[in-house]
Order: sequence, then C-alpha cells, then structure tokens
Amino acid sequence: MIIFCVFNFLIILGLIFLDARKSQPALALWLIILILFVMPSFFDSNIEGFSGYGWGYLYFSSEDVFWGQVYAFLVLALCLFFRLSLGGILKNNDVFLLVSPDWKDKTKYIFWFLLALYLFVTLKSYFDLTAYGGGVGWGARRESVGKVEQGLSNFLMGVLSFSSYYFFAKKKYYLSLFIFVIYSGSFFILGGTRIPLLAVVLPFIMVWIFKSNGILKALLFASFYSAASFIMDIMRLMRFKNSLAERWDVIVNYQDYIGLLGGDERTEASLRYVYYAFIHGINHYEEFQKLKYFARSLMMFFPASIFDFKPDNFEYDMHEAVSGIHATMHPTFFGTLFADSGAWFFLWIVYIYLFIYIVPHFLYKYSGRFYLGAFGMISLSSMMIARGAFYSSIIYIVYILILFCIGYMTFYLHKRSRGL
Repeated sequence: MIIFCVFNFLIILGLIFLDARKSQPALALWLIILILFVMPSFFDSNIEGFSGYGWGYLYFSSEDVFWGQVYAFLVLALCLFFRLSLGGILKNNDVFLLVSPDWKDKTKYIFWFLLALYLFVTLKSYFDLTAYGGGVGWGARRESVGKVEQGLSNFLMGVLSFSSYYFFAKKKYYLSLFIFVIYSGSFFILGGTRIPLLAVVLPFIMVWIFKSNGILKALLFASFYSAASFIMDIMRLMRFKNSLAERWDVIVNYQDYIGLLGGDERTEASLRYVYYAFIHGINHYEEFQKLKYFARSLMMFFPASIFDFKPDNFEYDMHEAVSGIHATMHPTFFGTLFADSGAWFFLWIVYIYLFIYIVPHFLYKYSGRFYLGAFGMISLSSMMIARGAFYSSIIYIVYILILFCIGYMTFYLHKRSRGL
C-alpha cells in the first residue's frame, strides 16, 4: 500500500507545482486533497474500521484501504495527464497585477453593495432561525433557512473572499481586518460550518504559495495542519488512559487506537474512512455507481420540483448508506467519485476541469479586476470539491460565469449605443 501512497503524494506535488506556477485557483483542490487524504493515508495500513460520526461503526479492512489507494492513484494519474494536456492553453493568472491598481472607478461601489448584501442575508438568516425556534446551529441553518438565503449567502461569501487579502496587499489593514471580522462574525452568528473562516483565509494561503517555492510552502502548510490534527487525535485518545505506560502505548501504537475516536472527536481527515467503508460495502449499496450525481449536475438548470426526471441529491444516498440518516455526505474527492461513478470517473474529471480550469482562463482573459471575485469563488469551490461536494461547487462557478456574461453584454450594448 505504501508504494501507492508515495505515488499519490508525488502526483499531488506535481499538480500543486503546475498550478502554483500559473496562479490557478484550482490549487485549492490539490492542497486540500493533500491535507485530507494523501498525507494522512500514510498511517492507514493497519487501521480496520472507525467509530466515526456518531452513527456507529464504519467497517473496512486493510484490503479496502489498499484498493482505496489504488483507485486514488488511477484518479490522480488521469488528473495529472489532463492537467499536462492543458499546459499550453492555460496562461499565468497574475493576481498580483490585478491587486496593484487602486479602486478609482465604480468597482468599489459594487463591492460595498455586495458586502452590505452579505451582511443583510446573514443577519436575516439569524433572525429567521431565532423566530423559527430551531436554534442557530448548522443543522438548523441548513434545514430551516430558505434556499435563496443559503445560496445567496454562500455565493457572496465566495465572491467577496478575496477582498480581505486585497486590502491587506494595499496596506489598508483596517479594511482587511474589517472584512475578516465580518466573515468571523457570520461564523459565530450562525454557528456550525467553518466555511466563512476558511473562505477568508484561503486567498492568503494561496497567494503565499503562488509567490515562490510553491511545493515547499504547500508541504509546509499541509504538514503543519496534518501534524496539528495528529496531535489533537493523540491527546483525545490519551485522556482516556490512566497510566503513563498506557499513554505511551497510544503514541507508539497510534494506528491501533484511531478507530476508537467517536464522531464528535473526529478531524476533517477522518472523512477518508467513509471512502474506505464505501469500498467495503459497495455490493450492498444499490444506488451507487450509477452516475446519478453526475446526471444531476448536467441537469443543474432543471428545478427538481418541476422536472421529475432530474435525479435526487446523491449526497443523501451516500449518508444513508453508512448511517441510515437522511442528511448530506461529502466523503472526500475520491469517496464521491467512487460512490457515484466507479470506473467511469474520467467523466467527472473532464467535467470538473471544465469549471476549475477553462472557466477561470476565460474569465481572467476578459473580466479584468472582476476576476478577483471569480478567483475567490472558484478557489472556495475547488476546496469544497476536494471535500466531495461537487454539485453546489459547480453551480456557484456557473453563477459567476452567467453574471460575467450578463455584465459583459450590458457593457458591450451600452458602448455600442453610444457609438464607441
């Protein structure tokens, strides 16, 4: 198994190098896969089963872990091949060039309007939840807040996420801090999801990697995050041991204990165990590997409430398969690919690449400074794709593209009407 872990590690580094060199927002995809799956999986050879997520026990064997690494290798090898094929097409998306000018046009008014709208939607969601009486936790927010508010909040959060770095680069630190406080506030007000915090921090990390020594910096960041998660797991396990010898045994034989961590004590990297559980029980999951999620993504413009032929949300099927609970599941990039497409994963790769590489290339070429908003949204979407959330991530990129096309056509028609 270790040999495939090494192969996967080297391929991910190659993808990070290619995207860091050309400042691609898709870098977030490979960086998060490195953190959530590739680096932690080096410790998976002796892990069999995991008592995760509060549902009971996830069953899988060392053989399932092995085939999970093989499948990941095949997926990443194809990703690298396609990325190399795009090398002559993709240009350097120089975000530093777009940050340098001052806002001396109407762009700043659009920005402040969108920020005010984001604040309004966040506060409205909070008051709606309070009136509903369902609390302000993530579960209540997801199930009780209107779909329009959810979609608009997430979209604005992505589009505006680059603004904190923009002001920081312009040495307007008070404005940068102001944006950060707003994003932090949306997390504390609504609770649950940490996406607002990740959204505002991600551009800082990516630009830091873009500047120089991309692979080294990506490894440094991933190693720090993984080490912190590992230490937290060790500390959680050690607190249940009475003697010094027992605590030392936890450190030495970490792999024998990791399956004892409960659902409320998991780290994000624990999502990969769901992927292994899918491999173990694939013959028992009737809804799996039928490309339902892929078909749903192709039909994104058809409302499911009107068009019965649109497949149901496969994210619920994945959750119910391992827990029996009706909720959404994002079991890492490889888990979603395996569960939905199996051997047909290349269809998803082509489809995802269209949105995380071709669309940014088009927007950078024609949209000017508005690309910064697109960069933030596509980076955030790439991060969520790495976690296994394909459908909503792609939709938000499509929204960006639609808004740009509307804006570009409006500008073109206005210019033409003035005879310019």
